[in-house]
Amino acid sequence: MTTSLQPLAVKTHSEFFFNDGNAMLRVKGSATANASVDATKTLCSTPDGSSTSDTTYTYFRVHKSILSDLSDVFSTMFSIPQSESQSSDPFTYEGCDMVELHDDVSDVTKLMKVIYGR
Repeated sequence: MTTSLQPLAVKTHSEFFFNDGNAMLRVKGSATANASVDATKTLCSTPDGSSTSDTTYTYFRVHKSILSDLSDVFSTMFSIPQSESQSSDPFTYEGCDMVELHDDVSDVTKLMKVIYGR
C-alpha cells in the first residue's frame, strides 16, 4: 500500500530558509518579534496525513556544510549514515533531511545569526 504525503501549511523562518539549503531544522514553537517568520509555506505532513495542528513548528532550511564547518555537533549529526529505513523517512522535504531541535525558536535564530554572520 502506497501512502502519499499530504500538504501541511507550516511557518518557515524568513531569514534562514534558503532555497538551496540541504537540511531542514524543525523547531517547536513559533517565532517572536525577534525571529521573523513567513506566514505559511506548504511542506508535507506524515504519510498517514496526520498533522501537528495543536503544535506550531518553525522550519529553517539551511546548509549542512556551513553548520558542519562551524559546529562539531552538527558535523557529527550529519556524518551519521542513514539506514535504508531512514531514507524513506517521512520527515524529508525536497531531498533535505529533517532534524527536530528541542530549543526555542529565538535561540535557534540567534545561533543561525552567529553561524551565518548576520
